[in-house]
Amino acid sequence: MVLLGLSFASAQLGALFHVNCGGEAFADKNGHFWESDAHFEGGSTFSSDSAILNTDMPALYQTERWNDTAKGALKYTFNVRPGAYKISLHYAEIFTGAFALGKRVFDVKINDSIVAADMDIFAQAGANTPLVLDYLTNDVDGKITVGFTDKVLNAKISGIEVIPQNPYRATAAPYRIHCGGEDYIDPQGNYWEGDGHYSNGATYASANVVANTDKSILYQTERYNGSNDLVYAFDVAEGAYDVKLHFAEIFFQTAGQRVFSIDINGASAAENFDIAAEAGPNTALVKEFTANAVDGKITIGFRNGVENAKISGIEIMEASPTRNRIATGAKLSDGFAVKALGAGALSIRSSAPGSFTALVLDVHGRQVAFVKGSGNQAVSGLRPGLYVVKVQASGRTVSRRIPVL
Repeated sequence: MVLLGLSFASAQLGALFHVNCGGEAFADKNGHFWESDAHFEGGSTFSSDSAILNTDMPALYQTERWNDTAKGALKYTFNVRPGAYKISLHYAEIFTGAFALGKRVFDVKINDSIVAADMDIFAQAGANTPLVLDYLTNDVDGKITVGFTDKVLNAKISGIEVIPQNPYRATAAPYRIHCGGEDYIDPQGNYWEGDGHYSNGATYASANVVANTDKSILYQTERYNGSNDLVYAFDVAEGAYDVKLHFAEIFFQTAGQRVFSIDINGASAAENFDIAAEAGPNTALVKEFTANAVDGKITIGFRNGVENAKISGIEIMEASPTRNRIATGAKLSDGFAVKALGAGALSIRSSAPGSFTALVLDVHGRQVAFVKGSGNQAVSGLRPGLYVVKVQASGRTVSRRIPVL
């Protein structure tokens, strides 16, 4: 579960959270934005104006939140989508009463598992000197918790970063998959991730324009079932889901040349399916199904009949959708939306009363845009890439990752 290491590089690529524990929000020398202390339970704060060695962001290490048990055990909790994350914990011993070996000793837990026993900041780094330790973990029920247990004096923390290990790939519904193809944003601004979540199969592509759709690019690629059974598998929360399967016959020209069957969660969903018979060649066809999660997964399998089964795109959406977002604190009761518009632009919408502010950060955590207003606001002139949009409204903050092409 754990990867230990030392690093004096601060904000990491694609971090969802940068928290200045015990301190105020600030932007470091490299333009990374650290939010003011949040996401915690219990504890008290302490600060020092002593110079911090070996860092270009002393503000991070001159403050801390310490485990004041009179106010409840100190714990940080972050709401995340399911997946793997790197947790970077930042320390500096700034309390003169702990400027000696063994003066402050504590355990650190991530998701209730001890990742650092008998932690002694001074023993590892000395006084007023940064120490950064990295750990790999998976979320538990959409949350990551960082907790502390005192042994000598009080546990403490100066900064926390939560960094998804694969920021481009969805790890929970909704899913949109461009089977056999690359990342793609359709004319409605929906992001389709490049082919993934599959076992077996091979790919094919055609330059022919596909009719009956404004998403021809989606249907010009496919993953087909070769000698082994092709299966797509998706991690989902328990519940019901709408499954849309996208097809176009881009290889054969007439009915009967490709016939296959489809299983969802091991049960037959379509037998003797013939794309050309239903839609003709080079024409988009969407088949819709409803499925319930089985052991936290939706699986889609293919059985060959005549020639090879194939698929161009997959969508998996909650049948009774709830607002799907990554929250950096309490959720907005009335929601917000961030939508890619193409050509380096995106829109931000909040239905909260009054105005909202939004920061647009690149994958390095640098602020690239700031907007303030109400209703719908647009951001343009962005380079292709992944961005984090943090929206604040009604005293609450929510955050969402969005790719811009």
